[in-house]
Amino acid sequence: MLIVSLPLNPNAEVDHLLCVTPEKITHSSRSRVSELPDLSQHTEVVGVIPWQCLSWINLTVPKSALRLFESKTLWLTGPKNASGAQSPKAQNLVQGLLEEQLLCDPSDIHWIAKTPNSSDASDSPHAVNAADNTAILQIGYCSKSWLRMALESLQAVNLTPNQLVPEMEPTPGTPGPTLHALNSLGEITFVLCTPSGVQAFPRSAMGGFSQLKDPLLRVFAEPSSIDSVSMLFGQASLQTAHQRLLASAQSSWDFATGEWDQGPAKKAIRSIKGTIQTFWSAPEWRLARLGLMLAFFTEVLGLNGWAWHLRAAHQEALLSEARILQSTFPSVQLVVDAKLQMARELNALKQNLGEPSLGDFEHLLDIMRQLHDPTQSASAYNPKTNDIQGVQFANQTLKWRYNPNIAFTSLDLKLSESMLSKGYQLQKTGSEMVLSWRDAP
Repeated sequence: MLIVSLPLNPNAEVDHLLCVTPEKITHSSRSRVSELPDLSQHTEVVGVIPWQCLSWINLTVPKSALRLFESKTLWLTGPKNASGAQSPKAQNLVQGLLEEQLLCDPSDIHWIAKTPNSSDASDSPHAVNAADNTAILQIGYCSKSWLRMALESLQAVNLTPNQLVPEMEPTPGTPGPTLHALNSLGEITFVLCTPSGVQAFPRSAMGGFSQLKDPLLRVFAEPSSIDSVSMLFGQASLQTAHQRLLASAQSSWDFATGEWDQGPAKKAIRSIKGTIQTFWSAPEWRLARLGLMLAFFTEVLGLNGWAWHLRAAHQEALLSEARILQSTFPSVQLVVDAKLQMARELNALKQNLGEPSLGDFEHLLDIMRQLHDPTQSASAYNPKTNDIQGVQFANQTLKWRYNPNIAFTSLDLKLSESMLSKGYQLQKTGSEMVLSWRDAP
């Protein structure tokens, strides 16, 4: 997986990292977008929206409007992001409230809202207020023009994010607020994440936030500011910029909607590829990979061994047939098809001894007689032999014609299985019946 921070401007440097699993980072660096290495072959690209470019707002809606949010995991997006599962009335409601609160055209911003019925928002005590029958919609939004610029700069180096997640987000599901201490140009900037939103402030404004006195407050600081922050709050957890990107990639918010939506098919393919990549690289799947490879090679070796055994048995059978043929008929010097050559030699021997072959006139005449005998033929309808007007024999082929008064199309003469196995063939040719014999292989 490639996790990359979106650039604030086309010439800005961005943090990026490669990881096989959330616990295993293989590479991390900071560079301009144009200097990023060729990373287009990675199965998943996650774009992280910087906290400076993302704003949050809570909108109050009547509790009666909750019926518009039918899905329990519904996420609302802007007008271009609508799908069949979203209610147009719910979208119109959110767009009207946004226009009223922000005093701007909602079409100029890219927004996504988490409804009170979603699993994360419903855990928040601020989601639904039973006292005044109102509910809270939590919305994250950013400038469309900036987002388009940032993604176009990534696409210029063959990178198209599959997900767009916020670097920092509200924390409705955590027991306490979260504070991030960032070192910007030698000065510490604090970013406070609470269930209601995300706020940034300088060190001089710390006294205006009562959440900083919460005993459940979690504090994260970058290496350059860890000492100062630890003196202020007693203790702080070390978190680098790349570790913050890795944590952001686990967010449930996804701003890759509308014109930046990858579609369900691409998301399914990405999920399958990600599962395969995890299986082949994650340490916890090492024994399973070894077992699968062992089973595969065992199967291949077993199939090859069995094929070699069958091939050797087949070659031995062919050599045995050739030895029998050459021992019986020493005149045969070259063996190509032992069975066919044996049949031909036997027919030649019979002819030399004056014995009739299966294709001689006597045998063909006897087969014709059996075809007209109801007790021996497999046919449904049999004419009598005295209905035959003429017989002709040549080249192991016997032809005959019936009396014109017989309905020729109603004839259903059939050879038995034993006759067919000996090489006899029967067919209709015009107004004639043709019985022939060929050496059976």
